[in-house]
Amino acid sequence: MSIVQNVPRVVVFALLSVATGVACGSSSDAAGGDTAIGDAATDGGGDASVGGDDVALDVSEDARGDAGADPDAADASPGDVAPGDVAPGDVAPGDAGADAAVDATSDAADVAADVADAALDADDAGLIDAEIDVDPTCEASPTLTLAASELELWSFGEAASARIDGVLDGDTCGDVRALTTASWLEVEWDSEGLLVDVAVEDWPAGRGRETVVLAHAGTPALLATVEVRWHAMPRPAGGARPHVLVIGVDGMRPDAMLYANTPAFDVLRDHGAWTLDGRTHDTTTTDSSAGWATLFTGVDSDKHGVLNNGGIAAWDRSWPTFAWRAHEAGMSTAMVAQWVPALAQLHEDDAFTWTSIGGGGFVSGQIADRLSTHDDQLLLTHFDDVDHAGHASGFTPANPAYVEAIEDTDDHVREMLEAVLDRPDLVDENWLFVVMTDHGGEGRNHGPMNLPNQRIPFIFAGSGRPWGELLGPAVTQMDVAATVLDHLGLGPDDSWALDGRPRGTDPERLDPDAAPPTTETVCGDRIDDDGDALLDCDDPDCAASDECAPVCADASIGSAVGLAVATGDNSEDDTDYTITCARLPGARDASLAWTAPSAGAWRIDTVGSEVDTILAAWPGECVTPRDPSACNDDADGFASAITIDAEEGEVWTFVVTGFDGRTGAWVLNIATASDEKAAPAHDHEGPCRHDAP
Repeated sequence: MSIVQNVPRVVVFALLSVATGVACGSSSDAAGGDTAIGDAATDGGGDASVGGDDVALDVSEDARGDAGADPDAADASPGDVAPGDVAPGDVAPGDAGADAAVDATSDAADVAADVADAALDADDAGLIDAEIDVDPTCEASPTLTLAASELELWSFGEAASARIDGVLDGDTCGDVRALTTASWLEVEWDSEGLLVDVAVEDWPAGRGRETVVLAHAGTPALLATVEVRWHAMPRPAGGARPHVLVIGVDGMRPDAMLYANTPAFDVLRDHGAWTLDGRTHDTTTTDSSAGWATLFTGVDSDKHGVLNNGGIAAWDRSWPTFAWRAHEAGMSTAMVAQWVPALAQLHEDDAFTWTSIGGGGFVSGQIADRLSTHDDQLLLTHFDDVDHAGHASGFTPANPAYVEAIEDTDDHVREMLEAVLDRPDLVDENWLFVVMTDHGGEGRNHGPMNLPNQRIPFIFAGSGRPWGELLGPAVTQMDVAATVLDHLGLGPDDSWALDGRPRGTDPERLDPDAAPPTTETVCGDRIDDDGDALLDCDDPDCAASDECAPVCADASIGSAVGLAVATGDNSEDDTDYTITCARLPGARDASLAWTAPSAGAWRIDTVGSEVDTILAAWPGECVTPRDPSACNDDADGFASAITIDAEEGEVWTFVVTGFDGRTGAWVLNIATASDEKAAPAHDHEGPCRHDAP
């Protein structure tokens, strides 16, 4: 049984654990007949006062035991109301016209705080009176179990529907009725659970919380409560003032973003124009400076001149940033960044009205504060923790630290989105949210112009904008500036000669029914297409693919042991194996089959090679060309070394490749691991570590 089912165009999140089933009490004293919900008044001294034809429900005190709490306490929440049993003393005898009341206060906070009042009054909540049948002989004690006790609804100018699965066990003597503290929420219980609907014209702008009460009419008794957290961006009216929030996340691969738990990014993707198959610029490297310069100016690096991290000073200022264009047009602009160059060196000195520098939580907190106190039309952010995690331990969805950094950044994004929703003039504003990044990554670095580094995500979301997967030419970093300027009403002007164009504005170039892939569609691109943290041949989807067929060694060196048991040059070799244990992956590779002459530990190294090597090993002669059993980049200068445990006669495959695709002469040495080295140290010129930017 699924926990939450989404009706199209709704974003729903089950936020709390599965609700505990609660048995509702019974009474044989109630008289039969039709009962109107909503006639009982709240008694401030405990149980609801019952008289005449009124019947009240007892709401038990919650587990915290704060029955004496101030009803107006600021920390009260809807979750403080616990479903309870109907006490015999709470049911008064009456005639066939007896009324049952479910007393609910006018807002969710009071519902939670008034545990001492013990009743939920529908009239006080602004609910429509509902006629239900009461069986005078009902002695049932049904139990209602919901898959979640809290749900979340988001709207970017559209209607919403959400369902929480539920199971009603035990005998029942009447309907289960769903009531709510908000007249604009339509709630209904059916045989499968609770259905919540909101019409587009009914959404209030902003965000808030409401409570849904589920009651058994036959007894009557309270079965459960559900908290509904809602967030609504209004459709912009004519003349609404344009605003843009640019969310820059350094080094975020789209497959890791898809794998991570990212409710805020998911909201923007599900309510915007998106792609998980965008691209960086077309020239130079995927260094951060080159990527951000392209994103900010809207032109490729061959125009703006920033070719790598060491070339920021080469920026051609005749290609200004979109922030500078907005500020020159008289708009208030602001930026908060983690990486200093993104703000101080890759923007003009007069591009912003206000700026600040700090960590990830500082960035979102400063933007949230700015949104509450100022009317900036353009706000930019730069988050750097994802890139840091990739460099530290790997740009891959299989790296928990990298995924965690994306999830932490998602929390920061949510803080900023909620700050937008809290703006008092939200109904008079037209917001665009842009999610962008400067590069992907592979191994523990980036730079080469290959697919794992160049494939990046984009999202352009806003109330009233068309939504769906972006079709047509691949979205690139050059498109961001044009899209932002278009939303702000500033162009782009043809004379600016931007390389990008506005995206996400043409419904004909969007697929609203598209969703991220659920299978590994390409098995040799070093991309986790379906976001399950199983890359290419590691994914069962690729078991039958040609790319994942076993690869046999190029040559055999028998049981050779000693110095230079094999030599060669990888300049003319193919790339048959995927090796990513280095900061930058290898490319052209040579593979050798070796048979252990005796059991024990063996050291294999490339000391004496001219090329900067990466060395890997697999047990077997024909192996799946991924995830080696042993792998090393630098062990002795730029030479590599590994140690394996082998049985006598066991065949192993050794693969030598060049760091970052480099080619040249290599040497392979094999010795028992008891020897300090298989070969004398090679006097390698230059540093003994890789500091690729």
